[in-house]
Amino acid sequence: MHPFVKIFGIDIILTIAAILVAGFYLGPHGALVALLLIILEVGFSFDNAAVNARVLETLSRGWRIAFLSVGIIIAVFGMRILFPILAVALAAGIDMGSVVDLAINNPDLYAEHLEGSHTIIAAFGGSFLLLVALSYFIMDNRNTKKMFIKPVEKLISKVPPKWYSAPLITLMAVTVIAFIYDRDNPAEVLLPGVVATVLYTVIHLLVNLASRRSKAAGGAKLISGMAGLSAFMYLEVLDASFSLDSVVGAFAITSSVLLIALGLGVGALWVRSLTIYMVDHKLLHKYVYIEHGAHYAVFALAVIMIMSVTFSVPEVITGLIGAVIIGLSVVASISHAKKLENKPTS
Repeated sequence: MHPFVKIFGIDIILTIAAILVAGFYLGPHGALVALLLIILEVGFSFDNAAVNARVLETLSRGWRIAFLSVGIIIAVFGMRILFPILAVALAAGIDMGSVVDLAINNPDLYAEHLEGSHTIIAAFGGSFLLLVALSYFIMDNRNTKKMFIKPVEKLISKVPPKWYSAPLITLMAVTVIAFIYDRDNPAEVLLPGVVATVLYTVIHLLVNLASRRSKAAGGAKLISGMAGLSAFMYLEVLDASFSLDSVVGAFAITSSVLLIALGLGVGALWVRSLTIYMVDHKLLHKYVYIEHGAHYAVFALAVIMIMSVTFSVPEVITGLIGAVIIGLSVVASISHAKKLENKPTS
């Protein structure tokens, strides 16, 4: 079987099935919208796949299987279907049964309630993604010989590589935005930002602690056991943070919960498969700047999400910024590889 078909075959079948289901229930327009949502989810989530791949390639086989089985259930049903219902229930102060009824019978009002919870969603997701980007550049990307945007990364390399550096910067940024948003009641932005920061920090401390214990006991290089569980939890929260904005933004395209569930759900499957493809084909090693580009794209998304509590940014602009950054990183990677090939050997 061709490697592409082996990894993406199920996604292709489910994409066709989703389009047929949408067309059967909602006509040609429904089929077209479902396809558009799938394309948007995949196109805007390449940075998600690249960041996921970086973590996944360190996990043992068992946790990789969990990522593809249990993880996909959480990603599709948990984040694309259940989470919006829970967010509306909390923000609107109504029970989940009533929210489900709204989603099915009054999707416009459901979308209005979901938009009303945007501040909390954006503050949490933006803070978590900001931590992901800052942690990479502060803690991991300190090789001055392999910098993508040297002026920026040299400046960041002056920040002490401590576990608390990224959380501290994030909390400072969220605090400023919270008081700009509402000086009299900053908690609506500040509290989700603090929760995201604490969650990220605890998960990473657990991963690092378990990894050190495994190495001290002569464990394998790949992460397993409690460290694997912590890394798996991190991947799920990371995926959730990426999906928050797309779930809310999908209602700008359609108010049909069926179409959103089909489009974003199948799109999430494609992102999972793309992550596996990147790991299996070692794309992060072959294209050395993709990882940099992905984290710059994550940083841009995080800033836009946090700032969106005070002003609106169209979803297409967010996606295009990420696509452009990723594209530039691929071009830079190819150029770097050619320079190495043409470099004379001594």
